Amino acid sequence: MKVKMKFDSVFMLHFFLKHIEIKQEPDGTISYTYNHDYLSNDHLGYLDVSFPDAEKSWDVLEIVSFGNFNDCPAADVIVEQSKLWYEKYGAEIVEISHDTIKYSLPDSPDLKKASELKEEIILFAPESISLFNSETDMTEEIIKEKCFYLWWD
Repeated sequence: MKVKMKFDSVFMLHFFLKHIEIKQEPDGTISYTYNHDYLSNDHLGYLDVSFPDAEKSWDVLEIVSFGNFNDCPAADVIVEQSKLWYEKYGAEIVEISHDTIKYSLPDSPDLKKASELKEEIILFAPESISLFNSETDMTEEIIKEKCFYLWWD
């Protein structure tokens, strides 16, 4: 299973590297993009990582022990919700950072489905709405981008 992981700092990179196995692709490469923010002296980057023990995208949450911080529920709770979103909308986890999870949808949902999903997101991770100017913007983004984010502060 491949999931893109975002590392907000060198500390987060080291944290995740302790919990995952990086596997080379058949062509021998591992995708890695590294950026340096000179103003904050923070290291930012993305790394495509393979999780050999993950059969489904939500398995990664348990492998890296994602959850139980601030208002974020435990990994098993997020896993159950992720399974429901997969069954209902086809949502797959494609990116994880220290406080966000990005889900990709296979198709653009219609307005009704996008509105239902938005309501479910707000109930599950209320702070996620603050990533948008309004609930309408959130619904439109789900339709347009075929993805959504969960965020906990």
